[in-house]
Amino acid sequence: MKVPSRLIALVLALAGGMALAAQQQPPQFRAGADVVTVFVTATDDNGRLIPDLTKDDFEVRADGRVRPVTIFSPDPQPIAAVVMLDRSGSVKMSVDVVERGARTFITKLRDGDVARVGSFGNTIQILPDDFTPNRNELRATLETGMQPDRNGGSPVWTAVSRSVNALSSQTLRRVVVLFSDGHDAPEYGQTRVKLDDLQRQVAEQDVMVYAIGVPGAIRPRSATQFSRGQVMMAQTFSPPDPDMRKLAIESGGGFLDLEKEQRSLDAAFTRIADELHAQYLLGFAPEKIDGKSHELEVRVKRPGVKVRARKSYFANKPDTGGK
Repeated sequence: MKVPSRLIALVLALAGGMALAAQQQPPQFRAGADVVTVFVTATDDNGRLIPDLTKDDFEVRADGRVRPVTIFSPDPQPIAAVVMLDRSGSVKMSVDVVERGARTFITKLRDGDVARVGSFGNTIQILPDDFTPNRNELRATLETGMQPDRNGGSPVWTAVSRSVNALSSQTLRRVVVLFSDGHDAPEYGQTRVKLDDLQRQVAEQDVMVYAIGVPGAIRPRSATQFSRGQVMMAQTFSPPDPDMRKLAIESGGGFLDLEKEQRSLDAAFTRIADELHAQYLLGFAPEKIDGKSHELEVRVKRPGVKVRARKSYFANKPDTGGK
């Protein structure tokens, strides 16, 4: 049977379109036993992102020894993100502003990205049930699904740990975006995760943490008598816990202190989204697969450029959850 020429032309056109779409879609890379992937943020002295570096501009050192870069890509890589919001009493005054900032981040998600949103206070929740690319669903979750803000516990590290666990099944690059004062204070009966254990979990699961820090209200120890019949509770504020910065920087992410940087939450969430979609991907072969932690350093040869990347990696065998 003779196939009509118009049908042949249509099939060829469709095939060509699919091939073009495949060419336009940036390749996705996964770490494994034979390759360690590292995402790198490059900025100038003023914090502006640098978009035109090449493979030859980078040097990767593992345990102090230079490793050949076998994978390089400047293309944005899709992300799987958990946006975790502090709803404890210490940041109660900032709840509405935080949700607006989180909506800004969700709006900045790109095709191929997926996300969930979470909150912690008296409980820890992550919604919806599975990761979704649907921005409208995520925004609706922020508006109607978050637990009410209230005085209560602040299990910061446990909430981040739960976020990492939620990301463990994702094949995309894994990101946690945390908003908190960072003062870990679980209530009696709440699970407590130690920072050292969390740092190891984040490194082993190859999760990048971005943290936005705000001052936290300190619970008053006593009431203050201002006038007869009028008793007020003195309230003071403390800066974000420095361990939040430590966790973020060690993972290759970033830390923003809203008070020091005079930055709005919208601008902070926008900055994080922009960074995540402007990072360089480097890959190298580890010297040995021993299941241990190894020091990692990324350098850049171009003058006036600063780089930020994770500080360690685990040389794990396949199917162990590490990278």
